[in-house]
Formats: sequence, structure tokens, C-alpha cells
Amino acid sequence: MSQLDLRPLGATATDRRWAAQLMRERWGAEIVVAHGQVYRPATLDGLVAWRGQVRIELVTAHPPAG
Repeated sequence: MSQLDLRPLGATATDRRWAAQLMRERWGAEIVVAHGQVYRPATLDGLVAWRGQVRIELVTAHPPAG
């Protein structure tokens, strides 16, 4: 099995388009609504997990309000 690499979301020119497409495929939309707020995960800070040259997963986070 090849090594897993984590890179910041946005490290490559196509990361954010890929993240938006991943959201559409898995959740049916590019947005997430939580606690009355609308979020666009592809625009948030996050990490992309790569195995070789293939993106395999996405983690995003929204900074706390304050």
C-alpha cells in the first residue's frame, strides 16, 4: 500500500473544484447547513488526503466565531 499524504486544501490549482465536486457526489450539494449557517466546504480551510497521485478524502474546518 502506498503512503498517505496530507496537503492543505488549495495546494493545487484544482483542489477546490475537486472538493466542490466531491460534496455534490457525496451529499448532493456544495453547501452544508449547520446551526442556521450555510457553509461551502470547498472554500474553507482544510486538508486533502492523497494516496500517490489520487485525492482520496477531504477534511474541512470552519474557525469558531468570536
